[in-house]
Amino acid sequence: MQVIVLDTSFTDLACRKTFPKILDTSPPIARDTARNHSIITLGCASPGTVRISFNRTVIGDSIRIYDCEDVLTDFTIKIYMWINGVVVDSCTSLATPTDPDDHCTTNLVTIAGNIKTESGQNVPDVILDLQGANMAKPLTDINGRYEFPAMQTGSEYTLYPKQDENHVDGVSTLDLILIQRHILKLQNLGSPYKQIAADVNKDGKISALDIVELRKLILGIYEKFPSNTSWRMIDDQYNFTDPSNALSEPFNEKYYIPSLDGSMLINWVGVKVGDVNGSYVTNAQDNNLSSRTTGFGFLIEDKPVVDGLNTMVVKANMATPLAGFQLSLK
Repeated sequence: MQVIVLDTSFTDLACRKTFPKILDTSPPIARDTARNHSIITLGCASPGTVRISFNRTVIGDSIRIYDCEDVLTDFTIKIYMWINGVVVDSCTSLATPTDPDDHCTTNLVTIAGNIKTESGQNVPDVILDLQGANMAKPLTDINGRYEFPAMQTGSEYTLYPKQDENHVDGVSTLDLILIQRHILKLQNLGSPYKQIAADVNKDGKISALDIVELRKLILGIYEKFPSNTSWRMIDDQYNFTDPSNALSEPFNEKYYIPSLDGSMLINWVGVKVGDVNGSYVTNAQDNNLSSRTTGFGFLIEDKPVVDGLNTMVVKANMATPLAGFQLSLK
């Protein structure tokens, strides 16, 4: 009887996440190696010299150093397997430095704050981008609050809040009327934040073009403003030089931190573009018809319709001055 033994295994590289630990050094650092990330499967036949690196062109690049600023930040890492000096496989891994022994706590600070409208409505789901920091971007919660993970002092950052969803929230025909009355000098919008909301096309002035853009959004021709975001966030510590002409000055929509030297509370005023009457309500998702004028209504004669052109006479149920109206027909 003859027994033949075959080697059917293969050479393979798989990655695993690591959690490098901050050590009690001066300064405190964590050390991670490419080998820590690798799970290697080798066939029976000796493939030669196997090495693992972080670089597909430099075989000796196999060590990464992290400091306190990197704690609890996810780093995406590429791992390469070399056999006899040739790259034969690769995989993608993650490294998350940790500080279980609190070697970094003495110098850690944080940045936090809230975002509310001029009328005090919380603004949730705003993305806070801390440019200059390698960390995840937090969102404001239902109460409009945000907070970044603790970090080291001494670095330079720029904080930039962004929200560009649900453009139609808080927008109605009443906003069109108020913008028109402002343009005709019949009723000034007054508040700097209302002026910013009225600049729908973001050209630095309030004009009939803003009314055209807003009307297209209300009618469903646009799903979003072509040249503006849904929201603009203004540093709440910014003082307008000329509140009656807010669009003429470069108000702060970013917050520059030349050197972070302590924990900071940075609050913002959220401006819903197009909503000049401040009707935005947090988490308002009700799309049903609502009455805004008590007692006023339209009368339509009930009669059968046929294919083709039909004329329906619509009358108001009372005599009253009317600047505009908005409704849906189902």
